[in-house]
Amino acid sequence: MALTLCVSACSDLGADLRRRDDRAAHRTVNAVLMQRLTDLSRLARDDADDRAALLAERRALFHGAPSPATALDYAMVLGRPGHAGQDSTEARALLQLALSAPGGLDPLERALAEAASAEIELRLKLEQDNRRLADEVRALRDATASSRASANRRLQAELEETVRLRKALAEAQAKLRAVAALEKAAALGRSNPENRRP
Repeated sequence: MALTLCVSACSDLGADLRRRDDRAAHRTVNAVLMQRLTDLSRLARDDADDRAALLAERRALFHGAPSPATALDYAMVLGRPGHAGQDSTEARALLQLALSAPGGLDPLERALAEAASAEIELRLKLEQDNRRLADEVRALRDATASSRASANRRLQAELEETVRLRKALAEAQAKLRAVAALEKAAALGRSNPENRRP
């Protein structure tokens, strides 16, 4: 009976210790998650100095004690848009480093890193698409300007040709009027008997 009580007490003590360990681990996970959410909240505020300070803190922690967890923290701050130190390419590299480290991240951190990585990949793709579209718009604008300049040159040449043709037409009409006047004068001279010689 004493042995049974001892085994039971040891079993209860072991279960109690496991529950305490689980609660401590749960508190640790919650604290880490709260710290990361606080970081994101600080980045969302309109305080450039605070964002720069946070980025410097996470950079110092990563460079001081490189680990998958500090790489994740630094990448999450570095990859967040809206601050001067934002660098999606470096954030992507840090997240790949954190995700590739064997046993480096717990499941919650891994899920967070995968979500952040997917978001950064999408942002980088959108940035690439924006650059491509801007290049296309610039090329179209240049082609339109070149086409417009060419059309303006053709129009100018046509206007100059029109002026030249009108001038030539006016000269030809003046000559025709002069010829007609001469012919009329000659015809009047033939029909007028006083102007005839005997």
